[in-house]
Amino acid sequence: MNGSFRKKSNGSWEFRVWVDLPDGSRVQKSFCRRTKTLAKAAHDEWLMHKDEQIIKRKTVAG
Repeated sequence: MNGSFRKKSNGSWEFRVWVDLPDGSRVQKSFCRRTKTLAKAAHDEWLMHKDEQIIKRKTVAG
């Protein structure tokens, strides 16, 4: 999973990635923190629990 950083106007950093979901769709996830390191760490933390988050995201139709 590749991502990109950008500095926001308020001085914080955003790390954005595209995530492929099991149903074939793609969503963009953003992780905003004070520093690049913290934004990347938030992404890494999310990756450890990604499967749990995706299951919670399922809708009634899915």
